[in-house]
Amino acid sequence: MTKYTVKNDVYISMVSVEGGTFLMGDPACTNKDYAHETTVGNYAIGQWEITQEVWETVMYGKPLYANKKYSYHYAARSTPMDCVSWDDCQKFIKKLNKLTGKKFRLPTEAEWEFAARGGKLSKGYTYSGSNTLDDVAWHRGNSGNMPHRIGTKLPNELGIYDMTGNLKEWCQDGMDYYGKNRSLESGNFKVCRGGDYSFDANHYAVRLKSHSGQANFHDQGLPGLGFRLALSE
Repeated sequence: MTKYTVKNDVYISMVSVEGGTFLMGDPACTNKDYAHETTVGNYAIGQWEITQEVWETVMYGKPLYANKKYSYHYAARSTPMDCVSWDDCQKFIKKLNKLTGKKFRLPTEAEWEFAARGGKLSKGYTYSGSNTLDDVAWHRGNSGNMPHRIGTKLPNELGIYDMTGNLKEWCQDGMDYYGKNRSLESGNFKVCRGGDYSFDANHYAVRLKSHSGQANFHDQGLPGLGFRLALSE
């Protein structure tokens, strides 16, 4: 684990992931384009989702929301930041990189899933770090319908938290409406993975795409949708 200082005592904690080849997706899926062998290189990924504290430090305040009813999410500075669009994430990353001199980015979908599975340390759990959902995730059955502070559930094999539940998370990848013609930057739809505090238990397996349709408009920020960072090594 490496800590990168943003300002004063505010930092971002990153976990190194040794790259490898894995079967990405659900082998039981009838869509043969879904489950496929994928290779990722070495990289680092956020130990936690980006919090309100880190967001405010980088962006000098909270984002402006079209719907103010979601402001109750921000009672705790260690609560992960949601209601941010993919475009908002890019603005945040640009400012963060200027502050730190690093080249942070969103993880690719393959990097996200590999890390969620536990990388080369994977024990093949259904969820990220356990076969028991309550051990590792905030979900509809235990969350009270709101996000919770980072690090309050158990980590996975790599020491990464909340990759199964708390927030869905943006990835760097782009895709069209039907999930074809994918690239890292193209299209109005961007990939999101994981499940949030409002999902049912059957939507949290690490092999599954996001229940929200796997993608959202790049300029749309929604409750329960946040992000964590990646860094090439």
